Amino acid sequence: MNKTCKICGSSTREFIHNRTKTLYYHCPICDLIQRDEECFPSKEKELSIYKLHENSIDREDYVAYLKKFVDQALIPFIKEGADGLDYGSGPVPVLSQVLKRDYALKTDIYDYYFAPETIYHGKNYDFIVSTEVIEHLQDPLKSFHLFKEILVQGGILSLMTLFHPQSDGLFQEWWYTRDESHISFYTPKTIKYLARTFSFEIIFTDNIRCITLRKKY
Repeated sequence: MNKTCKICGSSTREFIHNRTKTLYYHCPICDLIQRDEECFPSKEKELSIYKLHENSIDREDYVAYLKKFVDQALIPFIKEGADGLDYGSGPVPVLSQVLKRDYALKTDIYDYYFAPETIYHGKNYDFIVSTEVIEHLQDPLKSFHLFKEILVQGGILSLMTLFHPQSDGLFQEWWYTRDESHISFYTPKTIKYLARTFSFEIIFTDNIRCITLRKKY
């Protein structure tokens, strides 16, 4: 019997990845694709993968990649001097460093492994940025509940994750699944469902990897 979707509770369709033999569940209602829990990496394995990342503010290509995201998905929607949170800041918080250096934006950081202090408790933010994070979430609803709780009314949530292909054949060949720590895959349809659930509205997407939501007043 197929499992229910962790986002919308609908019955899912299961399929096997031909190369890895990994079991996945696809929700026909909200479009979430998620690995079977038995195929989730251990915390030790997940941490070892993250430690392989070699991002730094001195990598011009990576900084340009982040700034393109910021210029498209964040800056047009926030006021000067806005306070933010980088949720899932990684081994080196390059995004928050870029926001401070190039945009004069104060940004707290949180990361499950590398900055685990829940600095956001008791605070409210004008914006949250989360780049290449939600594909790692076992329970997306938990994080979106937090986003709603700590954003001010009208606050901005800017996300980056590569949206999954719309056919089984393309998904089978998709490079994004090769990272064992990637377990949850979305499309704008998935984010639209989450937005309705948590009283957000989508105000921008490039339909490739970037999407911006505003918390409704």
